[in-house]
Amino acid sequence: MSNIKVCEILHCSLCDIKTCKLNNVGFSYKININTNDRSEFTKLNIKGKNESIACSNYIVRCLCILVENFEKPVSKDEISKFVWSGRMIGQNSVPVLINELRKILQGSKFKIVTLRGLGYILMGTVNE
Repeated sequence: MSNIKVCEILHCSLCDIKTCKLNNVGFSYKININTNDRSEFTKLNIKGKNESIACSNYIVRCLCILVENFEKPVSKDEISKFVWSGRMIGQNSVPVLINELRKILQGSKFKIVTLRGLGYILMGTVNE
C-alpha cells in the first residue's frame, strides 16, 4: 500500500473534490493512483453504509451526473458523453455501468430507475 498516493486531478468536468455535489448528498470519495502501473481507482463511501467501496472513476463520474440531475432523467447518450468524454464505447457499456452502480447503491437511500426510452433517474432522499 505504500505505493498508492492521493491524486489531485479532477474526477469529472463538473466539479472538484472540494466542491463536489456528491459530498452534499451523502457520498464521499478519494481518488487514488497506483504508482506502479498508473492505474486509477476510487474509494467511495455512502452515508449509512459502513464500508468503503473500491470502484472505477467511471462509476464516480456516472454517479456525479445522476446527482447533478437528481430526480431528472439522464439519457444513455448524456451519460456516455459525460463518463467517457465522447470516446467510442460498446452498446452495453452504459447499462453495465448502471448495473454496477445499482449494486453499489443497494442498502442506501438511493436507487436508479430506468425510464424506458428516456434513460435513467436517481431517486432517493437527500436530507436525512
